Amino acid sequence: MYKFLLVFFLCICFSVTHAQKLPSIEDRVSGLKKIPGYMDIYWDEVNGRLFLEISKLDTELLYVVSLPAGLGQMTSDSIVVFQMVDQW
Repeated sequence: MYKFLLVFFLCICFSVTHAQKLPSIEDRVSGLKKIPGYMDIYWDEVNGRLFLEISKLDTELLYVVSLPAGLGQMTSDSIVVFQMVDQW
């Protein structure tokens, strides 16, 4: 689920056309609930969106997804790296 949200968020960010002016990060997250942590998360309760503040580029992170209850214990982990590949 978290991988889907992350991919969904990245797709939305990159689907904006060049003709549109992007809002600043401060404007985009103003009014959203900030959840502090190793990587801060912003929750948009009205639209059901989750935004991840990526402040550590080119750093390996351990990404773990787990389902502690239900149809047995299910876990999945991988190493992810966020990189800036192009500036609009």
